[in-house]
Amino acid sequence: MNNNEIDVMTELRAYWCHELEELMECPVCLDVPQGSIYQCIEGHDICQYCKKIVDMCPICKKPFNEGRNYTVEKIIAKFQDIKLSLMEPENDINKYTIQLKKSVGTQTTEPGGGV
Repeated sequence: MNNNEIDVMTELRAYWCHELEELMECPVCLDVPQGSIYQCIEGHDICQYCKKIVDMCPICKKPFNEGRNYTVEKIIAKFQDIKLSLMEPENDINKYTIQLKKSVGTQTTEPGGGV
């Protein structure tokens, strides 16, 4: 890859990290939630802290239910790893390669048992 291709890829990765972060932001505090994420009856998300201070969804003005968005909670829990793999893919590849080498290096066979 030449330098221009690397620059384009770096910009594209940064763009997608930013887009992912914006999708996960609470519409009230604009932070990426680190705890429970609740939903209004239309499905808009809000963090656990802002849910305590607003009565209605700031997006559609409808009430909140007690349902949580477990999928987004799980994605956010992995977000730093996702971001790292996008922004520093060689780092992610190195972690996988090291892990693979460790698992292959620790395999044993019993005497006379073959492979």
